[in-house]
Amino acid sequence: MRSDLSHHSPLTPSAARRALRLRLKPRESAVGLLDGGWWPHTGCLAVELPPLLELLAVRLGPIGRVVFNPEAFRPAPRRVLAGGWPVVLRRSATLDPAMVLVLGRAGGGLRLLVVPPSVAEEAGRRVLLRAAGRENIDSPAELLAPRAWLRLVVPRQRQG
Repeated sequence: MRSDLSHHSPLTPSAARRALRLRLKPRESAVGLLDGGWWPHTGCLAVELPPLLELLAVRLGPIGRVVFNPEAFRPAPRRVLAGGWPVVLRRSATLDPAMVLVLGRAGGGLRLLVVPPSVAEEAGRRVLLRAAGRENIDSPAELLAPRAWLRLVVPRQRQG
């Protein structure tokens, strides 16, 4: 019997040891299409989503649903467990493949850029920082364009 609740996998222990690569815009930032960026270590939603959703629940409350493009993640379960609760995964062929929508049970949600797992370390960090920039209005395509990875992210200077 195959279960739609994927919470155990041979990859789970190693995934749990890896740092979650996530950057979010400040709550008060309301510009742009994206609320931040997520850089999974693999393309396996069953492994990658539970730690992400547990962290995002701090901001959104319990997570009810994740919407993704099925072209970006294959295979994908119908549900995952996060924080002991089932979260429904919905496929949407119209959603940009470089995005996921994370929706809270009580309302609210986050639109996250998904940086491909194969992106080089320095480039991935740069893309995450840009996606989560307070004034970022770039689209997923603009953020993931190879020329965008070459731009330096310059931290703001502290005001005296």
